[in-house]
Amino acid sequence: MCCNASYAENIIHLVSAEYPPYFGAGLPHGGAVTNIVVQAFRHSDYQVKVQFLPWARALSEVRAGNVDGIIALPNSNSREDESSLAFSTPINTLQIGFYKQRDRGIEFKELTELKSFKIGSVRGISNPLEITAANLNTLESLDDITNLRKLAIGRLDLVLTDKMVGKFLLENRLSDMRIALNWQGNVVANRDQHLALSRKRAGFEKKLQAFNDGLKQMALDGSLKELINQAGLEMPQNHIN
Repeated sequence: MCCNASYAENIIHLVSAEYPPYFGAGLPHGGAVTNIVVQAFRHSDYQVKVQFLPWARALSEVRAGNVDGIIALPNSNSREDESSLAFSTPINTLQIGFYKQRDRGIEFKELTELKSFKIGSVRGISNPLEITAANLNTLESLDDITNLRKLAIGRLDLVLTDKMVGKFLLENRLSDMRIALNWQGNVVANRDQHLALSRKRAGFEKKLQAFNDGLKQMALDGSLKELINQAGLEMPQNHIN
């Protein structure tokens, strides 16, 4: 019984969502970021189990303390997140901006110039502070695929997402729209992604420290950079020392 209890304590139960190529149920190793999380925990002999859910439900599960944590989130610095979640060292960096219809020449210097545009965002994902401050007309959908489909038929003017996520979806899951849609060009925000653990779970501090230590070891031995480069990801802005 003691051995079974010890084994159970070394299992980390995480949720995640569909955000390819970073993480997703149908990706090799569950996606590049999922693989990094698993490898980092392995340094401390933790076994990771991941369940993939829609964004809003995944966030609800971790905030309620029903699971240990979520792969992966930008730190929104919101009161709700700060009180319920503990954020790890950054894993990688997202480039957040817009996709548009290729034949529409949409350019801007200030985000406030986009107030008349219908902009698709994903339910459950906090928008960058820059978007919130500009008070833009954002319309939520279940996921990025839904938003890109709406963009293609003119129900949206822009889709707010990460550059690599949009590129992956257009090349692999929406190839019929690849010619019609493209990246607008402006990077609205660079956002570091973190493992976020629930503060409601016993021992979250120990688990967070184990992850951070493992990630640091991967940075030192070069395996983190190797995995990030293999996947074509961006290294975090705040490099791990």
